[in-house]
Amino acid sequence: MVSSHITDEHETRKNHIIQQCELLGKMMTEAQSNQIKELKTKQDRESKELRGQQTKQSIDAKQEIRKDKIINKSERDRKVREVLESNTKRFVDERRRQATTFEKQQQDLVKIHTKQLTDLTNENQKEIVMAEQVFNEVKTSTRPESVC
Repeated sequence: MVSSHITDEHETRKNHIIQQCELLGKMMTEAQSNQIKELKTKQDRESKELRGQQTKQSIDAKQEIRKDKIINKSERDRKVREVLESNTKRFVDERRRQATTFEKQQQDLVKIHTKQLTDLTNENQKEIVMAEQVFNEVKTSTRPESVC
């Protein structure tokens, strides 16, 4: 009877550990999903701000050149074209740099999440092994020994 009670207790403990790991895994996956959504929202906001700043810079540069009444119209048009070309190149580089940064942030977050899930699985396996060891120790300690 004691042996069956010990076996039942061991199975219950083992099932509890497995269920706990599954639940923690689901919770962790949900939290990680929320982190990724927050990161994307932040990146979208920063991207929108950058585009707004770039648009403002472009408009300000055009207005500054057009205010100059000393130069003739063709010279103003040429300067506006040059500034727009220069701005376009600079803006594309800024956006490319920002996209690279965003990609790196996402990859780093995915790496962290993968490591966390791996660590959780490893800890679960350790807990199961420990429970098995305790069960084997208890099982061997309850056996009657023969005295010679």
